[in-house]
Amino acid sequence: ENKVTTAGISALGTIFTHPYMYGSVLPDDKIYRPISKAIFAICWTFAPGKPFLFHLFNVLFYAMTGFFLFVTLAKYMTNNLAVPFIASLLFIVHPLHTEVVDSVKSMDEICTFLFFILSLNFVAIYLKNKNILSLIFASLCFFISFLSKESGVALVAVFPLLLYFVKTKTSEIIKVSVVMIAMTILVFIIRTTIVHLAGTVPISPGDNILINADSFITREATAIYLMGLYLKLLIFPHPLVFDYATKQLELVTIGDWRFLVSFVIYAGALVYALMRIKQRDWISFGILFFFISFSVTSNLIIFGGTHFAERFMYAPSLGFCIIIAELLNRFVNKVTEKGKQTWSLNTLIKTRPVLSTIVIVITLLFAIKTVAQNPVWTDNISLFENGIKVSPLSYRTHVALAEDLSNEKYYKKFPPEEQKKILARAANEEKICLSIYNDV
Repeated sequence: ENKVTTAGISALGTIFTHPYMYGSVLPDDKIYRPISKAIFAICWTFAPGKPFLFHLFNVLFYAMTGFFLFVTLAKYMTNNLAVPFIASLLFIVHPLHTEVVDSVKSMDEICTFLFFILSLNFVAIYLKNKNILSLIFASLCFFISFLSKESGVALVAVFPLLLYFVKTKTSEIIKVSVVMIAMTILVFIIRTTIVHLAGTVPISPGDNILINADSFITREATAIYLMGLYLKLLIFPHPLVFDYATKQLELVTIGDWRFLVSFVIYAGALVYALMRIKQRDWISFGILFFFISFSVTSNLIIFGGTHFAERFMYAPSLGFCIIIAELLNRFVNKVTEKGKQTWSLNTLIKTRPVLSTIVIVITLLFAIKTVAQNPVWTDNISLFENGIKVSPLSYRTHVALAEDLSNEKYYKKFPPEEQKKILARAANEEKICLSIYNDV
């Protein structure tokens, strides 16, 4: 429904010189994500109104992410292929990413992370051959990553952290960091220039419950409690749903056990990470990567447009996968003989059967859940029906279903008597939505 996107390739100039929402019925805001919107416009040119090409791009970019993630991690974790392989495998099969791959909108998440990984890959090449062209490619990839979604800004801190972990010379760490910071500043200048005339769309308390927090302490306690929910979904990704708006989740205080459990886990993890950073412990890196990549969307520092969304775990989940991979490598079926676990995945499978079996089991369980979740995203009705089942107290799941049920393109497919029932249900869903939202 965006007039700019549906103008196709001819609108690319407009896309790169206007805010993200420009061309829709919604007011312009401070969001600037030209890369993903440009891809939408290109897809629309070749397949107007048809979703296949959009989904194909998502799947191909996701496949590229899995490939380059393994290649890149292997360049930094040079002493053992087990950790980069397991981490990449767990990342690519994790069911929590179903929303990102199945939802066309989440091209922004995929592009941000893919081009960030490509940037790290080119940095690794630069450190090996000292060819300045590799560093230029790295900076361009990071530039594209940041233009895909604003949350990419936090990832600039990963460059010096990762280079420190692989014992890079201080001069090279500074050089790479300065280049990436320069790219960040450039994007901020471009973004500020383009969106300065756009209005700031107020955040609704129905979309972010933290708006209704009566104190800073309650707000932070709730944000930390929600971080605990993310951790739960990383470990046990069920149930999954596209929306968690009011009143599906609630505010908590510092006396609530849900906050306390989350706080103890995350505080303990952070203390461990800081204590082990000098030892260049990859678990420490995984923890710090998680905190860095999640910092923008966690609501701990700044308010976001929503308090909780599965797509927000897309990049941070890599930190979790690295932690799990390192723990498995360190404590399961460990091979002490030098070289046995180092250079070949074939050797890894043959010499560490227990580890391989555990990884295969986890992979199969994650894959089964992902395949089972995919049909939820078949069409809007399927998605919203699942929404009211899994997230019944979210006002948005009900209003979304009401809108699609009352769409002529949908209900006109049915006989007259069935149409009446569909419209009656739509009206009822609207009432449920209003009762939830008015109680916020």
